[in-house]
Amino acid sequence: ETPFEGSTTAQADFRPYDRQARAQPIRPVEGGAYQKGATGEYVTMSQSEFTAKTSERAQPIKHDSQTLPTGQMESHSTYRDGFPANTGVERVKPIKHAAAMQKETGPMQFSTTSGDSFGDKKVERAQPFKPEHHAMNSGPFEGHSTAHDSYPSYGQQTRVQAIRPTERPRETKPFEGGTTTQASFPGWAPGERF
Repeated sequence: ETPFEGSTTAQADFRPYDRQARAQPIRPVEGGAYQKGATGEYVTMSQSEFTAKTSERAQPIKHDSQTLPTGQMESHSTYRDGFPANTGVERVKPIKHAAAMQKETGPMQFSTTSGDSFGDKKVERAQPFKPEHHAMNSGPFEGHSTAHDSYPSYGQQTRVQAIRPTERPRETKPFEGGTTTQASFPGWAPGERF
């Protein structure tokens, strides 16, 4: 078999590159300070910029002798100066009715604006109107309505029978016709595979 010697668009756009050797990590030499168990002195940038400073601790100031006052506190506040106590004002007494007042037992007599504007008017109640002689009709209803005039009755109509084909024998021969797909795409005989 002859090998395929052509190229594809993907091969032309993405050409293979030579794979380079993997870079080896840089490790400290034997005996260096980074070896396990080794000791060394290191200074960071933060330590070099911000050196440690020591200072004496401030001592609290305490009085030599301090005694708690035992007398009455003689001071005043802004609220006390703004609202002084008025001790000489007599307390207002509640207004109460006299003890001899008696409750009225008669009807309440007073007038309101609505009562004065719309006085009481007595009107006789209307009596319902009833016909003297009313006999119920027992015959058939002979009237007609708009729907009855627009949609007249056509009586009972004969039901339309369904049209069915007559019985005929089923074809047993094979189908010899063709389709549009078969005409547009004719069959190809399988050839040799590349």
